[in-house]
Amino acid sequence: VPAVARDRIEVWIQVLARPQQRQHTPAVRVSVGAACWEPGLDDADLYSRADVAMYAAKSAGGLRIFMHADVAGGREAHRA
Repeated sequence: VPAVARDRIEVWIQVLARPQQRQHTPAVRVSVGAACWEPGLDDADLYSRADVAMYAAKSAGGLRIFMHADVAGGREAHRA
């Protein structure tokens, strides 16, 4: 499931990063942190995990997708 979520997020980032046809539209840069629900997690825990992953993605230089499992497992982020 995390790989599917990461793939879908990457598609969204690519769409956002496309040059817009309107003039004076600022470029969009995105850092994404996500977490997958597991049995026993409440909403606050899920949001907390996603928040940790987002700040890790930002700290890694932006334009990255971090899943909470990446942060918890010490793996590298996926570059969008």
